[in-house]
Amino acid sequence: MPSSWVCFCGQLIGSSACRCGRIFSATAARAFGVGAGCVVLASSSRAPSGLVALCAFVFAAGVYAQKPAPAKAGGLRNAIGMEFVSIPPGEFTMGCSGNDGQCNPDENPRHRVQITKPFEIGTYEVTQAQWVALMQTNPSGGKGDTRPVETISKIEAQDFIAKLNAAGDGYHYRLPTEAEWEYAARAGKDEPYAGPLDQVAWYAANSDDETHPVGQKKPNAWGLYDVQGNVREWVSDLYGANYYSNSPAVDPTGPPPGRGGRGRPGGPGRGGRQGFGQH
Repeated sequence: MPSSWVCFCGQLIGSSACRCGRIFSATAARAFGVGAGCVVLASSSRAPSGLVALCAFVFAAGVYAQKPAPAKAGGLRNAIGMEFVSIPPGEFTMGCSGNDGQCNPDENPRHRVQITKPFEIGTYEVTQAQWVALMQTNPSGGKGDTRPVETISKIEAQDFIAKLNAAGDGYHYRLPTEAEWEYAARAGKDEPYAGPLDQVAWYAANSDDETHPVGQKKPNAWGLYDVQGNVREWVSDLYGANYYSNSPAVDPTGPPPGRGGRGRPGGPGRGGRQGFGQH
């Protein structure tokens, strides 16, 4: 996807790496050693400091489909009010969008990827109220129950997920892979943006340098809100600068430890869109 630092998974919009808000694969974040995540914080020069969210969950099993059926929204809601969209299996082109001239080197080469299992991903970024319901604390800088939780590390995101799984509601929660996140964020499109930026994202030009309640902008074609803008989100992958050159074509999960990979760092400014899946 576009490399322009839409502050997608893991780079604050105030950094030099950020340009104009747009989605981009976690590759850019990797190059700068920042946490890549699921959704992105679309922005151009500056955005709220320290933002992010949790990610998706997978349903076990599924049949690969060349042309995925439409995603289905509104079917799932857990005990703390998190809603999910069902994402069908399918195929897409991962990496820099074809008409985007601002991509970073590690967002290439563009390559076809198959997602062979359906999964569920959060309709919205995880809100502060949902986080507090499990964690009993709120690390976010800009407080607000319906604002996305932010300034959380990847380890803290995993702790949140562990508590969701401990509740035993019949689903298995986890962070999505980078490929799953980008597939859901693109929603069948190959453009740098999900739509006119002001309509789909909170970013430098309209955010007033702060987060905003989730779901106020238009969703993407599959019903996911804030996949561009507002806050950054974590994914499960490790980072490898040349991973796109040898990434598996089917359900890639990122480079294995010890092969040029490193865990996406934690630290301030990271949060997430949570997801869950059935065992």
